[in-house]
Amino acid sequence: MNFPERFNMADYFLYHNLEEGRENKVCLYFEDKTFTYAEAARMSNRVGNALRMLGVRMEDRVLIVLPDCPEFVWTWFGAARIGAVITMVNPLLPADDYRYYLQYTRARAAIVHESFLKPFNEAVSGAEHLRAVLVVSNQDAIDVELVDSQSRLKSFSFSEALSSQSTACLAADTHRDDIAIWLFTSGSTGHPKGAVHLQHDLPYNTEVFAKGAMGVNENDLTLSVPKLFFGYATGTNLLFPFAVGGADNSHHRAHHDQFNAQPRTGKRARPDEHSLLLFSWRGPADRTLSSLERSVRSRDLRRHWLC
Repeated sequence: MNFPERFNMADYFLYHNLEEGRENKVCLYFEDKTFTYAEAARMSNRVGNALRMLGVRMEDRVLIVLPDCPEFVWTWFGAARIGAVITMVNPLLPADDYRYYLQYTRARAAIVHESFLKPFNEAVSGAEHLRAVLVVSNQDAIDVELVDSQSRLKSFSFSEALSSQSTACLAADTHRDDIAIWLFTSGSTGHPKGAVHLQHDLPYNTEVFAKGAMGVNENDLTLSVPKLFFGYATGTNLLFPFAVGGADNSHHRAHHDQFNAQPRTGKRARPDEHSLLLFSWRGPADRTLSSLERSVRSRDLRRHWLC
């Protein structure tokens, strides 16, 4: 399988949907909100422009410290659009772990949710390569003082920084073999290590597994249990549906409420009892979690993929 020599994975996953007439199609559900492909592209462009304004260049690392939210999606594609290298970590980390990741990645910019600023702020003092922090606000969080304004770091509100940016962003002229993203190992033999992936690597996986094996198509939506910072979830619950014009339904309030309302048991089934671990769900767009539950209970999984 060959990809063009000049290739940017943001085009492959997001922007092709505009060229194929899906600009008004919903691609993302979050709480009670929906976002179309056109809106996703515009917001991602704003992030890309903001990162460039902050001095981020091709192959500079950008550290994403966010929960699953629209800002995660905009940041991911915005960084990819300008050829920056995406690094993303579990946001529920202590300061020592943030310190390690900042030093290891030598990230030039970080996008951090306000909820995690306290431990993050403790770590940035030794982050000699970090130059800017964009803070995603949370109206339900306790206000935390931003990074010391007297330091070499520049700290900005994510929403305010984006509001002044153009909705058009020139894509970086990346090569298919340029570095695009680091996915971190589990750290079972020490500190997590960054596994380097090139611009064509995740698209290749999408072509072979998502399209070839799973048959994902534009009528599908995905439902996620693992979080987007985890490379498995990034692929199955964001990149796979976007690559084919589907939708990510992982954070729709009604479906989470429905899932949380289901009874739980402490029983651990043996493999011969048809045990299932629900990592992610892919199914037709007209099917909700209730239909998935009925299929699981009846062992009828022909219309669903459990990965």
